[in-house]
Amino acid sequence: MGSVNITEVARQAGVSKATVSNFLNKKSDKLSDETRARIEKVISDLNYIPSFGARRMLNNRTQTIGIILENMSIQSMFSIAFYGLVHAGISESFQDHNYRSLIIPISESFSREGVDYLKELSRGMVDGFLLFNIRENDQYIKAFAEFKIPFMCFGHVQAQNVPNYVGTDYRNGVIKAVEHLFSHNLNNIAVSAGIEESIVGSQIKEGFIEAHKKHGRSCNPANVITGKRDHDESVYDECLALLSSGEKPDAFILSESHYHDLERAAKKLGLKIPEDIKCILFAYYPRTASGKFTYLKAPLHDIGKSGAENLIKLINGEKIKPCLFPLELVMGRSCGCS
Repeated sequence: MGSVNITEVARQAGVSKATVSNFLNKKSDKLSDETRARIEKVISDLNYIPSFGARRMLNNRTQTIGIILENMSIQSMFSIAFYGLVHAGISESFQDHNYRSLIIPISESFSREGVDYLKELSRGMVDGFLLFNIRENDQYIKAFAEFKIPFMCFGHVQAQNVPNYVGTDYRNGVIKAVEHLFSHNLNNIAVSAGIEESIVGSQIKEGFIEAHKKHGRSCNPANVITGKRDHDESVYDECLALLSSGEKPDAFILSESHYHDLERAAKKLGLKIPEDIKCILFAYYPRTASGKFTYLKAPLHDIGKSGAENLIKLINGEKIKPCLFPLELVMGRSCGCS
């Protein structure tokens, strides 16, 4: 027998090609058990494997979503815990909806050629895009919105007046962390706001300032640490400068990836954590749960799955709402409170 196509499957099962397509794309809720069983038997008997082209012709879908990694390697997607956990949620959703992914690394610098390339992909290779590492006034987001290309962002992009995002509520998470430290008479607090010009950094700074205002405390601008994209030691340098100053912070709020910068700076000055300096971490790694650290925990798997689910809704013409997941404050020894 020659190669089997979907037309032959439909003929032998006594159904339409659209019905077979719905079955293959897991949209068979309205099919009777008898019809599903008949299609399954024909597919098995004919050893039919649906082709990419057949699915696209039937429902005008590629069943593929592009995952854009701006200024980040594919290796980082799987070696950095944050991206790995989010991607696990994305993969679960894709499996549920019979989608596959196409990972697309692009350079940090925006270009019209880059946008044209992504537009071409959306015209026959992918149905939409998921974006990581977005920034304030991100030009790719503006281009997708302009050309009505379905997209979802991992990060808060409310400032750009688009609802296509799912992320973590860093603002209220930082407020929660600062208030916890205030309640233990730790009043001189420093925070690492991530990389300069990042959306997450803006949320962290907003929450940090709001917590101080809420409790009538002054907020020292020098206590807001901002990493530089082209300077790997910038957070270490700023931690060292703060700890060497006349107004040494009592506590730090920072990512686990920057904890070692704080630890190195403290060790250089003969200080210890948590005896001399307390800290709360933004953390994603399993080792954080050892009890050593107090940390703000994000439901990264749920974030990834929600982002993928919302993008698939957009592709299907459904409306969505922006979604921010709360951070949970998990107690450990690093803030000196347990």
